[in-house]
Amino acid sequence: MDELRFLHEFGMYKDGNLELKTAVCARERSLELRIDGQRITTLSVLPDMLEELAVGYVFSEGILSDIEEYMGLDITPDPLIIDIAATIDDRRIASFRDRHNPVPGYGTDVEGSRDSFPEFHLDINVFFRELEKFNDQSHLNSETKGVHRAAVLYEGTQLYFAEDVSRYNAVDKVCGLVILEDVPVGDCVLLCSGRITSQIVKKAVRLGFTAVISQSAVTSEAIRLAWKHRIYLIAFAENRQFRVVTGFDQIKIERSNSV
Repeated sequence: MDELRFLHEFGMYKDGNLELKTAVCARERSLELRIDGQRITTLSVLPDMLEELAVGYVFSEGILSDIEEYMGLDITPDPLIIDIAATIDDRRIASFRDRHNPVPGYGTDVEGSRDSFPEFHLDINVFFRELEKFNDQSHLNSETKGVHRAAVLYEGTQLYFAEDVSRYNAVDKVCGLVILEDVPVGDCVLLCSGRITSQIVKKAVRLGFTAVISQSAVTSEAIRLAWKHRIYLIAFAENRQFRVVTGFDQIKIERSNSV
């Protein structure tokens, strides 16, 4: 097949018979991420947009905090290794290792709470149009039903899109694009296909997103952190409806003439 797809055989059981068939699934690779030769983590990834993924990860996890600290990277294809060159002290890497758990971001502190929710206008006609585009955009997901998707909306419309076998990786890929292209994150919304967890909220807070919107559910810890850090959460955004989970007294929902 190709770098993103894997053709496999399977036995289809139906009405007492087992029939041999073939199907396509998403290709998963193991990626070791390093900074200046030091291993940071190992991720299971869909092998595309790897620079964006690596940059999004190190910034959304708080290892790097300024784009001037990022000096480029090298990618080794087999085994798959990304080594980021960065102008940071080794103690920052050691600190990340000390507080890092197997789940990215879990148990780590987040700084940068807002005093109040920022002004946020959601044009539902534009949003539902963008949501439909988001749903139809991934041919790989249509084929495999095996990838998560993420997008960044800027002033209501989609700016970046990515997909991966992990919802965290998909988020990191679009975050990496925002960072590398110096987009004002405060004017952006993060859109996800998967569940909003505390890890997703922490990434959004560290980078400065106004809101996180998901087609799926939201966890209790994500809600607590979103209230604490004054970030809007919107869940179950499908079939022209959604739930505003945090900031529902501040959000401005509008309807334009856009179709």
